[in-house]
Amino acid sequence: TIGVSRFINVNFCHGYNLTDGGIDAHSAVIEHDFNFNRLDFSNDADTEIDGIVSQGAQLTAIGNTINGARRMGISYTPEIVAAWTGYCFIRAALNKGRGNKNVSGSTAFYEVSTVANMAAIKSVSLGQDEVSSFDNIALITAKTAAPISKVSIKDSKALGAMSSRAVFLIAQGADINNVDILGNDWE
Repeated sequence: TIGVSRFINVNFCHGYNLTDGGIDAHSAVIEHDFNFNRLDFSNDADTEIDGIVSQGAQLTAIGNTINGARRMGISYTPEIVAAWTGYCFIRAALNKGRGNKNVSGSTAFYEVSTVANMAAIKSVSLGQDEVSSFDNIALITAKTAAPISKVSIKDSKALGAMSSRAVFLIAQGADINNVDILGNDWE
């Protein structure tokens, strides 16, 4: 066997007429960069399809364009055992994205969520995005015993009305600490 790829870069790729998730990284991944990719989904795609999905430790996703995702543009839910947090710093940097979706539903361009009783997220940076047709720009959820700290949402732009909230923070048994929301624009 080759083993588990723990350091992955997917940059400057283009997927056309996609019917399943565009880019997907599972929990064994540590440092992974998904930058300047374009994902265009088919009208026939399943209603639960996300553009980019990550369950790994350290995600950087900058400058991605996601068109026609059915649920979330970028979904970051690290499934890392809490005891491993000394081994890796759990964080996400998601910036300069562009996206729209074609169908209604409970969606966000960015979803950042902890998994109950798993590792805490130490840092989340979102911003410089242009988003249309999603219910939320960002949906951030901290679940039981897995808090999220240092949340920064800066310079995002919602094009058109959001059908829910532009930024939605949910604390379900864990805290969301040190939140900065600055310079965002809703047209």
